[in-house]
Amino acid sequence: GVQALSSKLDYTRAAADARRDDAKARWQAGTDALGTCTVSSVEEDVNDTLFRRVRGTFTVPLYMETAEPGARATRDASGAVRFNGTAQAPFEVAIPPSVRDRVVDGTGPARGIMHGHGLLGAANQTSSGGVRVLLERSAMVGFGTDYWGLSESDLSFLLRSVLADFGNFDTMGERLMQGTINSLVLMKAFAPGGPCADLPELHVDVDGDLRPVLDADPRYYYGISQGGIMGGTLAALSDTIDAYVLQVGAVNYATLVRRSLDFVQYDVLMGITYRDKLDRDWFVVSSQPIWSLAEPEAYVGHILRDPLPGVNVANRRVLFQVSRYDTEVSNVASDMAARDMGLGALDSSAYLPWNVPVITEDSTPSAFVSFWLDDVEPLPLGSVQLASDNSAHSDLRFQTPVLEQIEQFARPGGVVVDTCPANSCLLDNERR
Repeated sequence: GVQALSSKLDYTRAAADARRDDAKARWQAGTDALGTCTVSSVEEDVNDTLFRRVRGTFTVPLYMETAEPGARATRDASGAVRFNGTAQAPFEVAIPPSVRDRVVDGTGPARGIMHGHGLLGAANQTSSGGVRVLLERSAMVGFGTDYWGLSESDLSFLLRSVLADFGNFDTMGERLMQGTINSLVLMKAFAPGGPCADLPELHVDVDGDLRPVLDADPRYYYGISQGGIMGGTLAALSDTIDAYVLQVGAVNYATLVRRSLDFVQYDVLMGITYRDKLDRDWFVVSSQPIWSLAEPEAYVGHILRDPLPGVNVANRRVLFQVSRYDTEVSNVASDMAARDMGLGALDSSAYLPWNVPVITEDSTPSAFVSFWLDDVEPLPLGSVQLASDNSAHSDLRFQTPVLEQIEQFARPGGVVVDTCPANSCLLDNERR
């Protein structure tokens, strides 16, 4: 039963754990110049919520045959994954005007928060509209990278080689493991004292005095959609960041994919090769062992309890924000994540997942919170193909109570606070 499932997940994690342990040992040994950042561009006064955007690459340990999409893991004669030199992964830093202003007026440097991008996105979403709103109002510096395996750079291979031949799907799972390693290295690179935390480009000239924009406090994580999903894996593996905002996240891609409006277009392309929908459905539901190489199903149970080796979760905190009737990340899969993590739900939530305890206190270190935007209609029940999108997924990140909740959480000593008006997370959509 439960013990057998736990053993299966332990086995599934083994390859990823070996990569993480090797990368950690190499980082501690100071070899291979891991985490070294090379800046390629700097833009200033980009718009009214972006003072400076810094882009470049950082050095990561490579465990793939190459750094290109479609590559498989490099293995030794016994089949164990092995180190294969280093590669360069992209990064982006977004500095809002509010951070510049606090540095100039002598208030001091700002908090740093790592951003996890959405489905098939990229590091450049660190300076996208929804993230910039948070950075500007909270005076925080954002940084992020591509999550290899499900990033923009993987899209062409996915369309040409995976949907046309599902036998290549295993390459996505293995590259997701590499993407996880890259993200863990980025956390260390931008941590206080890390090789990228004190770049010249992360300073502001104040009358000839170069002042840093990043403070010496621990960093935070803010993942949206796919970033909220894969953030669950990072939260279980990281020994660097303790506070995680997982927004519209979930677990179990095999459950999630068929329930997502995003999959419709990919299903059409997959149907060119696999004409029978039952065949396509079978491929999707049977794909979970590959997803579980890196996706959080095998990890979220270790975020707040039963920590993985080498990870101290004594100060680990999670704010899990979900949007009712989300057409892209199904509430069903989000509820699974909440249960697996052992989270409680704030009693002001728009709905309370089954078998998730209710939190009545005004504040708590970790919690699940569900919001319902007032323009979002209930979804039809049953096995019904969704016909159109709604605002639940994309508009949640702009709502004032949601942003206020993140502000109260992503700070030293931060906690999850009930920011919903009148103890009800049914919100007037400020974007409509």
